[in-house]
Amino acid sequence: MSEHERQEAIEDTNQTYPLVALKNIVAFPHNRHALPIAREKTVRAIEEAMMRPDRTLVTITQRSADIDDPEPKDLYPIGTLVEVTTMHRQQDGSLQVLLRGIARVQIEEYLDTEPFIRVKVSIPEEPQARGPQADAFVRHATNLFERYAQLNRRFSVEDINSIIVLKTPARLSDTLAAHLVSEMEQQQDLLQTLDPMERLEKICVIMGNEIEILELETTIRSRVRSQVDRTQKEFYLREQLRAIQEELGMETSSEADELRAKLNEKKLPNEVAVKVRKEIDRLERTPPQSAELGVIRSYIDWVLALPWTERSNDTFDIEATRRILDEDHYGLEGIKERIIEFLAVRQLRQQHIARSGSSNREGHGPILCFIGPPGVGKTSLGQSIARSLGRQFARISLGGVHDEAEIRGHRRTYVGALPGRIIQSMKTVGVRNPVFLL
Repeated sequence: MSEHERQEAIEDTNQTYPLVALKNIVAFPHNRHALPIAREKTVRAIEEAMMRPDRTLVTITQRSADIDDPEPKDLYPIGTLVEVTTMHRQQDGSLQVLLRGIARVQIEEYLDTEPFIRVKVSIPEEPQARGPQADAFVRHATNLFERYAQLNRRFSVEDINSIIVLKTPARLSDTLAAHLVSEMEQQQDLLQTLDPMERLEKICVIMGNEIEILELETTIRSRVRSQVDRTQKEFYLREQLRAIQEELGMETSSEADELRAKLNEKKLPNEVAVKVRKEIDRLERTPPQSAELGVIRSYIDWVLALPWTERSNDTFDIEATRRILDEDHYGLEGIKERIIEFLAVRQLRQQHIARSGSSNREGHGPILCFIGPPGVGKTSLGQSIARSLGRQFARISLGGVHDEAEIRGHRRTYVGALPGRIIQSMKTVGVRNPVFLL
């Protein structure tokens, strides 16, 4: 049956069609649409259409895709008369169908709703679009599409050629709407726009906006690619310059060389020195524009600034300790006796470890805990202990700390990452064995 015969059949008031409600898609005349069909009502409507001589049905888009069993009020008033060209049944009972759009139709009456919806429709009148103005619109839309396809690159040559040969506003606008417009509301608005010239004008506006966005994306990609190429070129030239200087026996004074000199001067544990050398090599290979450069340099500076081997020599003496505590604090006899007891036991423990030949020279012991309100002398007691031992004193205030990373440090990958307060205090005092007061 030809399209003209189908349109004549629509005008027959007794002609009814099965209806298929679509989710998030609009079927357009003169275009093919491949759809998966799973709802029971829709499957029965497709099966009914396949038994008709012309294999036709009506597709209508749902206003909301969240409704599984739509009623007439949930559907738009204008849809498309389509022909089911192919149908494949899947193993789970669902269908895969290919529909060919024929004409716009307006719903005149909803009839049966079970086992599927059946409707009467009519073809709305569309103004004729002919003359120089129509030709100008077609030419403008074709030029915009060619520019869009050049920027988008998702259309094959066959698709482009099949579209640019269309010369009528009606066919061209429907084809462009089916291929270019992705928003369902925009698609339905174009389907309900009956004037081909107005429809084509709306599509030209949509294509113009998309072309502006694509051109901006192209400019950004080109700028990023140029920046990457320039960075790679600078790295290559720096490597060439270094090779030439080495070949000529010229001395080079680079940041990496200065850091290596500092590393050689500083006595670090072997595993730490190996790690720092790897980081210096990374620093040397990293382009100046890279954000990683500052992270690596900050890490190396902190490692080299820490007191890995510097330590204070203990000068513990019970009588001197008692004298210092009495000079700094009046009363508090019980607290002073507990401090002297703690320090004496610690000294005996270290002497025992030294005699036993253990590698753990520091030993492990209890931690003194000072409890009391502000101003009773907790900090000054810690200072007196450090003075009696001949050690540096480091105080870390934990008031208002909500994140453990402030104490132990942040990961290097975080923006503005810093070591924890303990490491910062060790760098400040300059020795590895200070008296810490938390």
